[in-house]
Amino acid sequence: MRQSAGHGFLLLTVLVVVSSLAQAQDQAALYEKARSAALAGEYVEAIQYARECVRIDARQAAPWQVLYNGLLRLGRYGEALDASLEAERRGSDPEFPFRPEERRRYLSEVHRARSEIYVGLAEYGKALESVLAAATTDPAFAIVRLDVAQVVLLCGRPVEALPEFEQWMNAIARYEEGERRTTAIRSMRFWRAYLGHSEAKRLTGDPDGALASLERMRKELAAVPTSEEAYWGFRVALLALSGEREKLDEAAAMAAEQLGDAADSQFARYGRGILYERLGRHAEAVRELEDFDEKAVWPEALYHLGLAELRLGQVERGTDTLAPILAANPLLKSRLETEHVPSAVREEAKERLREEGKRSVEERIERRADRRFVEETLAQIDSGLSSYRFSRAAEELDGLARLTDDEDLASEIARRRDLARSLAGVFDRVVAAAAAGKFAERPVRLTGEIEGKIVSADATKIRLAVESGWVERPWAYTPYAEFGGFSREVGLSGEELASLGEFLWDTAGRAAGEEALIEALAKGADASRVAAIAAPRLGRGVPPGGFVPYQGRLVTSEERENLKKGLVLFQDEWVTPEDRDHLKKGHEKIRGKWVPLTASELEARGWRKDGAEWISFEEYQQRKGEWSHGWTKDGAHFRVKTNKGEVFLRDLSSAADAAYEAFAGFFGREPGGALTLYAFKDFADYREYCLSLDKESELGALGFAPSEPGTACGYDKFDSNPMFLGTMIHESCHLFFWETFKVQIPSWLAEGMATYFEAHAKKGGTWTFGELNQNRLDYLKKSVETDSVFPLDQFFAADAGQLIQNDSRAALTFYAQCWGTFFFFQRTTNAAYRKGFSDYLDRMERGEKADLLAILGADRAKLEAEMKEFWKGL
Repeated sequence: MRQSAGHGFLLLTVLVVVSSLAQAQDQAALYEKARSAALAGEYVEAIQYARECVRIDARQAAPWQVLYNGLLRLGRYGEALDASLEAERRGSDPEFPFRPEERRRYLSEVHRARSEIYVGLAEYGKALESVLAAATTDPAFAIVRLDVAQVVLLCGRPVEALPEFEQWMNAIARYEEGERRTTAIRSMRFWRAYLGHSEAKRLTGDPDGALASLERMRKELAAVPTSEEAYWGFRVALLALSGEREKLDEAAAMAAEQLGDAADSQFARYGRGILYERLGRHAEAVRELEDFDEKAVWPEALYHLGLAELRLGQVERGTDTLAPILAANPLLKSRLETEHVPSAVREEAKERLREEGKRSVEERIERRADRRFVEETLAQIDSGLSSYRFSRAAEELDGLARLTDDEDLASEIARRRDLARSLAGVFDRVVAAAAAGKFAERPVRLTGEIEGKIVSADATKIRLAVESGWVERPWAYTPYAEFGGFSREVGLSGEELASLGEFLWDTAGRAAGEEALIEALAKGADASRVAAIAAPRLGRGVPPGGFVPYQGRLVTSEERENLKKGLVLFQDEWVTPEDRDHLKKGHEKIRGKWVPLTASELEARGWRKDGAEWISFEEYQQRKGEWSHGWTKDGAHFRVKTNKGEVFLRDLSSAADAAYEAFAGFFGREPGGALTLYAFKDFADYREYCLSLDKESELGALGFAPSEPGTACGYDKFDSNPMFLGTMIHESCHLFFWETFKVQIPSWLAEGMATYFEAHAKKGGTWTFGELNQNRLDYLKKSVETDSVFPLDQFFAADAGQLIQNDSRAALTFYAQCWGTFFFFQRTTNAAYRKGFSDYLDRMERGEKADLLAILGADRAKLEAEMKEFWKGL
């Protein structure tokens, strides 16, 4: 029977009401999951649940708050900014049922978070506007006043910041002693008040007051470990920034004692970074300050990072670092005018700063993403150069050039492409000469203790006559110094020698590189090009007048004059050879006489005892930097050896043991035997190890496992402790899985689990793994954007080793997609997918064959679309 129109309308109304109630219940459940995940620090899950909430009903304010906070904690500042703006719109809607005090607090929290977002985006003027809005919206929201002080200090207004910091220092002092006080200080990072007060005092010309603030923090926050680390880092920086040579020397001694290899933290990096920049050790300053996680909130860190980059001749990087802080901070802008920077660099920097100031927030975000993508790809392509695959590198650089519109990046790609082409031409002539017997009477020693004479060669390998007959080896076995010798024998132009010099400096070392560059100058090579090659490798900017050859070295005119006087450079000072010998023994000149220091005095200055001999910290590091003399440590699960440094040894041992526990928890089993990690400080040591095992195919990788039974290895490609830790955790995961299950699994799965665990963090002294892998995610998003991700059928069949050998960009895309796929199955809210993937893993661990799509019951195209949507939302 047909219903009347009235009955139909009533039924529709009931269905809408029921549907709305069901949706509200779904949203409430999802919001609770989002909030719980955020409180547990599981921001990826929190973001997913929050997004589901706003899909159901975008008018609700609370899910937007979880969303922007989650994105902020993951460093996704552009997306966090959009979410915070939406949150403000929802919270400002008069129809939303907020009580007046709730609305004030909600909107104040939005403005406060947006200020932090703008700091992350290096938009300090907007950060100040937002934090002041937070304070005005809800004056009772006390913690905002500390944020106000910090941002005001960032903007170069220390006089205004001082009373705010003082108020917070006094409030902290009134906290009742106990665990609650310690927890509150840690969670809210109250030490910022003391550090900010110290900085404000220093900037207002009161260094004694600055020191008093640090001493007060050390006393009042003694129960909080971070305060002790911050005390020494800022103390060293305070001395280094005094402008007095004696205090700079005191800072160096304090850093060696308190911030050397015995103690490492974020604030140690801050102190060392500023000290190194003031001492003229610009490359070391950049390395320290780049790894300082809080540089965005401490203006001296950003300033000295950018200044060191400028002094190294890295004008593009330096201006990118400096532009935002100089635009907001007039004190630093005027100080830069007084700094010694080569005039050409200064003028180029001024022009770039003007251009950078015209870019919008969105343009800056996009530019940074492009740069990370290009730089990571360039680093992978460079691996081909180290195996003499120059032509392939040139072809890959051609392809990379088509992926960027940025003029600076395009210029750097073109420069490297020209280098690769030049070296390819040299290599072709060397191969032709070898094939023609030109080197037949020349004894050659290849890596791996192989000695003989070259009888023939082609583009991939060389054949040597040896006592027992003959052997063939890939060109990668040829020592770089030998290749340099072959190259000179075929007759090179000045510009070709300059290319060879750049290659040899990076592979065979400074002496080989300088020798070729000096020959290049003698043959008429462009002197400015030679200077541009040498300067960054010497850790400095290009000096006025460039470099001149002297006694087999490239030196400045000033250095040449000192050398002619018979002086030598020792620890950044020109001294006589006799004085150097005394200094190397740890003697001190007192009233014109050299006096030996006691053991305690030497220790206080950072000297170390190696056997019976006392040596300086720098010499100790250099000596231990040789692989045969490296550091070793036996942990609970891994024996670790490295020549990277004691800090890295300690951190790697601690992280590896924690990772072992994480692997055991994830896989439910663990290996029976002892495990070993070899962490090489550079490619040269890694290469020697690979070739000693006849593992030439691994030279393009950052490491591999197992390299020997129970052993994994890797090297520090990016000169970054955090990234190197990630590499070694990645390889330890491969080693753990193999030693536990002894089964071969698909390449994507092996790399997926390793890239998943390599993303690590240290929270409250505890290592965590399976964090959001920002580097892999950025590369994955760019690959999706350029439509270069693998279709799933090709992805499941691909082999990482083959891709590394043949296509750098495809290899990086593959690794990023491995991470993204594994991360998807670990973090998706689709319970059926998670269960299916767990079943698939169980079968892989048993050595069975399995079809993941069949287990999931998923359509390939649908799954690909779901994964891309998931990655987009991260």
